[in-house]
Amino acid sequence: MSAKKRNQNTKESEGVFYVSASQLISYHQCPARYAFTRRLAPLKPPAHFIADGIAGHALMAQEERPPIRINARVIRLVERVRNYMDKHYEIDVGNVELEQELELRGDIRLLRKIDALAEDDLGRVVIDYKFVGSQWDVIPELGLAPKAAGFQSKCYLLPPEPVNVSWPERMHYVVVSDDDLKVYKYSTRPNDQQDVVDAAINMKEAWDNQRLPRNESYA
Repeated sequence: MSAKKRNQNTKESEGVFYVSASQLISYHQCPARYAFTRRLAPLKPPAHFIADGIAGHALMAQEERPPIRINARVIRLVERVRNYMDKHYEIDVGNVELEQELELRGDIRLLRKIDALAEDDLGRVVIDYKFVGSQWDVIPELGLAPKAAGFQSKCYLLPPEPVNVSWPERMHYVVVSDDDLKVYKYSTRPNDQQDVVDAAINMKEAWDNQRLPRNESYA
């Protein structure tokens, strides 16, 4: 069986290994769970909150034909997000649902889809919308949400090449639930790029060896 058939991350004809932020997060939290979900997730419909998230993103991007059914909860949450965005940000309409491919190493590329680039009082910022059942946990002593400091922020704040515009060094997660809306923030750190590269190499080596490590948990 070819590598292309065995693993959707690898394009055999190009010899390139593709990763995304969500794959890095899942793999480094639990390699076995990553392998399990990649095989079985397509066999069942998404949970309701995931489905609402897909629908919410489609409405925020103003897609004419959303890929999933829109319900009253989604409409309510999207209106809340839109009202907040109108008050606090100026969205770059030319950079919405921005799909990019970045080279991490000659044989490893990062795929990402950014919800929007925008500007606030401090300058340019990457925006990511989250439609959730409950708000994220925060470490009080640090005033930081661990989910905002993970691989997604590190991956999305890497500047593309060539850089046609000044790439943001900040990322804001606009997280909306049934009860409220909060913004969780992250700013680029010196080791972010190396963290992403090291994590992707670790994942590729496991694929090349066709063997999952026993324990990994530093995402």
